[in-house]
Amino acid sequence: MLSLAALGQAQSNDPLLDKVREQVSKSILRLPNYLCTQTIQRTQMDPVVRNRLTCAQLAGLKQSARLLNSKDRLRLDVAMGEKKEMYSWMGSNQFFDSNIVELVHFGPISSGSFNGFLRAVFTRNIATYAPPQQVIRDGRTLAEYGFSVPQESKSYQYLSPSRELFYTAYGGTFLVDSKSGELVELNIQTKKEPGDPGACEQDTSLKYSQVELNGQEFLLPEESALRIYHPDGVLTENRTVYSACHVFLGESKISFEEPGVSASKKAPAEPAEIAVPGGLAFTIVVDKDVRLESLYGGDPITAQLKAPIVNQRGKTLVPTGATIVLRVMRVLEIGNPTPYSKMTLVLEQMTTKGRKVRLIAGPSRHSITSKESPKAPGLVLIMPDANFSKNSNVIAAELTFATKITPKTGIGKGFEMTWTTSTP
Repeated sequence: MLSLAALGQAQSNDPLLDKVREQVSKSILRLPNYLCTQTIQRTQMDPVVRNRLTCAQLAGLKQSARLLNSKDRLRLDVAMGEKKEMYSWMGSNQFFDSNIVELVHFGPISSGSFNGFLRAVFTRNIATYAPPQQVIRDGRTLAEYGFSVPQESKSYQYLSPSRELFYTAYGGTFLVDSKSGELVELNIQTKKEPGDPGACEQDTSLKYSQVELNGQEFLLPEESALRIYHPDGVLTENRTVYSACHVFLGESKISFEEPGVSASKKAPAEPAEIAVPGGLAFTIVVDKDVRLESLYGGDPITAQLKAPIVNQRGKTLVPTGATIVLRVMRVLEIGNPTPYSKMTLVLEQMTTKGRKVRLIAGPSRHSITSKESPKAPGLVLIMPDANFSKNSNVIAAELTFATKITPKTGIGKGFEMTWTTSTP
């Protein structure tokens, strides 16, 4: 059994605090072999009357009446790299060793709830702790500790509305089972820094439990909630549920980066890519029915190339039937003041006969005709998403539906979309 000293951590004069820190540290040491799926439900609530307030004024109005403005949902896989959390779209097995905002381009998003907060609060010797208070919850005796972490630790980073990254101080409380020393809950609240144009307050709550995986027990989050209070009274909330946690060590298709090739056994050379220049139009045909009611950001949609992509000289670059994977970036439902919904897609991959097609493409602006509408109930417009393109070198397609999401809202099998390539 490793002690706190063996784990490189300072001991305190509180045996229960040392016990929970030791348990958290041991669980973290094993986590790089595991991943979980996180399902995120996001909502934006607008105040009945929107006024620009100071953060001090807003503090007294946190529970004021609000109306649902919009909601969407995402599914991601999360795992631990050597130093930080790593993310991929659910089931894609291609993890991004970069900030989560490079994967999720829309709406409020955060990292740290899977493992990062545990590292900062319990293992890095950067937190200051307050003496515990005894609380009773559901008949269970718990110790509630206070803590604070300074801005200089650079352990809490967030993206402002202008997409600037800020570090902030934070603090909060955590609940520990007084008998077992198990962490039960962690609550975090940020402190607004001078010159920071972002939110007045960000509150995160996480509930934990011991989960047995592959014969070992791990401390993993069951669910988390992130609430962001904005100076105009807007409240955004992300609720995350964790599921399908499993070991990935030894599984074949999971990769965090390009694997190295040993000198003694080289991998076979891959077929050359097909490069497609800008200015060429092509038509995508969707393979199956897609209904927004059951769709999440991160889900793939498969399609086929209706006709060959031909260059200016008449040469076929990509033949009919090439396989296309579209990635759903967002499924958004707007409820106030006028109900409507949107789906945002990017062309993630095109292949033909084992060869990758390298291209950048986006949709042509297109209003849906009465002839097309039976295959796309509620769809009224397809156009390039300008906001997405500002923050990415990828062109996204925005599909707008004239209603809230119903069981019929979506695009059907055989629905066609015209896209045009751009110069890389």
